[in-house]
Amino acid sequence: MNRKIIGSILIAALLGVGVWMFFQSPFSSSTQQALPAGVQQDGISITNLEKPKAGDRPVKTFDLTAKEMTWKINESKEVEAWTYNGKVPGEAIHVTEGDYVKVRLKNELDVPVTIHWHGMILPNQMDGVPGLTQDAVQPGDTFTYEFIANDAGTYWYHSHQHSSKQVDKGLYGPFIIEEKEKKFEKDQTYILDEWAVNQEKQSLANMGGMMMGSMSGDGEADTKQMYDTLTVNGKSGSSIQPLELEVGETTRLRFVNAGYRQHRLVFPKGSMKILATDAEDVKQVGESINTLEIAPGERIDVAFTKEKKGQEVIGEDPQLQNANQMKIPVVSKQKESNSDINDLNVANATSVGSSTSKGSEQLLFDKVPETDVSYQMDLSMGMNMGEGMVFQINEEVFPGYPYDSCERRGHR
Repeated sequence: MNRKIIGSILIAALLGVGVWMFFQSPFSSSTQQALPAGVQQDGISITNLEKPKAGDRPVKTFDLTAKEMTWKINESKEVEAWTYNGKVPGEAIHVTEGDYVKVRLKNELDVPVTIHWHGMILPNQMDGVPGLTQDAVQPGDTFTYEFIANDAGTYWYHSHQHSSKQVDKGLYGPFIIEEKEKKFEKDQTYILDEWAVNQEKQSLANMGGMMMGSMSGDGEADTKQMYDTLTVNGKSGSSIQPLELEVGETTRLRFVNAGYRQHRLVFPKGSMKILATDAEDVKQVGESINTLEIAPGERIDVAFTKEKKGQEVIGEDPQLQNANQMKIPVVSKQKESNSDINDLNVANATSVGSSTSKGSEQLLFDKVPETDVSYQMDLSMGMNMGEGMVFQINEEVFPGYPYDSCERRGHR
């Protein structure tokens, strides 16, 4: 048998092995659908665990429909979005601590979806992680989430099925648990995000820049290349709804970062005080704080006071890319000229990370306990054929979910 024939046989064999390995890997198309919810060793499925009961609690009921629609970001930009109830962000859900919450999800998309209640402590089968705590809601189907809203604070909800794509297309919304006795008369939520409007994400044109940025140590190089439009509550630039506030009034502002990039918001000097991070009260240390650094998936609440006449602005640090697209005008009922806007001042500013501490001072342990088991985790990025860039732990991703878990965005 000549060398050409032998070579052809070897090549064919290698290709066959490669195709077989690909379809056995967690990146194959056969694993794109959610895996069935797991069964525990004792034979009891998570989905069959007993649900909490409402008892004599107030019951709050909501309906969310996942559907596709064209979403207008501003006068010149629109995207084909996946939405809850036709909005980006999705329908705002407000409840009071102690309420029994029922949310009926109807899926009108042509792909499976779920709802994950970001940051909340709730029954496992209501957590919305497909393949682990529930089966994904298939096209045309419905699922009702039921839980008790125990802890007051700022949360948000989003799909956890292929979340790197579905959240990116708009499947998220605010979930607010208010205190039984409100501390602020005015209360506003802002969800920050980024969109690729004028370019295809991870296209060949920007992959080189992404890889070069990663090699140079810029952890956000990929997102800077991938996204060209910043939004606040689904709107950008002059389409962002102004915050209406009179001089001397104070309001609670709840910020959620639903995007991939860290944002650095700048406030008028002396106007802002940190109240909570990730639904935990904090104590502010120091006097001059006018910047807010908010990481992907993070929630931060602040008390904001309009201290001067004239139109003010809360906006992205002007030194950052596309900062002019993320500005929240602060206006009063009296008409004020745009020329009165107070400029963003980033000089000598301190941020939430360097000026706050957790409110609780109670220690969990008198002394640090000895470690029973230890693990070494190497966090890295890599490339996978057909999936693009993946985020890895010890050079692996979670089986069955090609880099589409909340951890990609810093979610939990």
